[in-house]
Amino acid sequence: MNHLIEGRRLSFAIILSSTLLAIFLRYTLRDFETGDYQRHVGPWLSFIYENGKVWSLQHAFSNYNVPYLYLLVLTAYLPIEVPPLYLIKLLSVVFDFVLAVLAYNIVRLKYEVGPAPALAFAAVLLCPTVLINSAMWGQSDALYTSGMLACLYLLCIDRKATACVFFGVAVSFKLQALFLAPFLFILLVREHLSWRHFALTPITYLALLLPAWAIGRPLVDLLLIYVDQAHRYERLTLNAPNLYQWIPNDLYAIVVPLGFALTAVLALSWAFTAYRHKISISHETLVSMALLSLVFTPYFLPKMHERYFFAADVVSIIFAFYFPKYWFVPLVIIACSLLSYTPYLLGWQWVPLPALAVLMLGAVLMVWRSVMAQFAAHSERATVG
Repeated sequence: MNHLIEGRRLSFAIILSSTLLAIFLRYTLRDFETGDYQRHVGPWLSFIYENGKVWSLQHAFSNYNVPYLYLLVLTAYLPIEVPPLYLIKLLSVVFDFVLAVLAYNIVRLKYEVGPAPALAFAAVLLCPTVLINSAMWGQSDALYTSGMLACLYLLCIDRKATACVFFGVAVSFKLQALFLAPFLFILLVREHLSWRHFALTPITYLALLLPAWAIGRPLVDLLLIYVDQAHRYERLTLNAPNLYQWIPNDLYAIVVPLGFALTAVLALSWAFTAYRHKISISHETLVSMALLSLVFTPYFLPKMHERYFFAADVVSIIFAFYFPKYWFVPLVIIACSLLSYTPYLLGWQWVPLPALAVLMLGAVLMVWRSVMAQFAAHSERATVG
């Protein structure tokens, strides 16, 4: 009993100290402005204030999907006056804590006692890319990643329908939530999920468009938001440490369709491998396959930004708690993400992006090795049985 009490005190101390440190670090970055804030999110919030707050949603003033705009509108109704930059960053910071709580709960499924869940909470909250993304950059990647992490947790506790609802929420915030789609497709192939579960994802997505449509935004505009985003930048990679660091952008028109085809072939090959091995679904396989989906998809897809490994950064921390012998995997993934941020945020580059792409490929291969080892172990157990 004393041992349990001491363990709880240690966990509480870790959570409290990491929370205070996380708040302090985010506070120190509160005044940092990026071009994204000055050209996009800042003017969006100004437009909301100047056009009737909630009634501004009838206009196409942003290239983000409307669920994020709903949250910006809610901040406009706060009873106290807060500088716009702080409002935008605070919104993302709140979801940093959501990520940390979800990581705590997923790790707690493996370690019911001991400080591991609290350490996972601290590791996510103090992860450099999580800190920079919200408090320095003012980006919203924590929002859609929270939906993806909630989906993973709910799958772990066998709440399949609710998991697909939260995946729909994640997709409604950012199209990049589809990086989790290869993982979910494998669960469908293995009949761990059904089409009935999957149907809840588009239903949720469409339901979240309805408030903006009801206010007056044309439904066609709402349905084409992601189509318009896809044609926004004609670059093979926007500082993402992935395959396209080695391919000249002059080949954009040829390489983009080939890149999408390559990613689809790799995803289907992985699904076939999972089907052939007749794997059983455990917490370990869910975590490892989710990470592989989140790291290999942005690695092989063209037109990726440096921030698109954000979800992989977070899930790689959980992965290391589930597979301690791969403790170096989150270090590599997070380091590559972090170093790819510097050209945009600071205007200089410590490590060449093609070199970071090599390191990220190494991380992809190590996660693939972990997944295949589990597939083989499941096959051996099935053969013995």
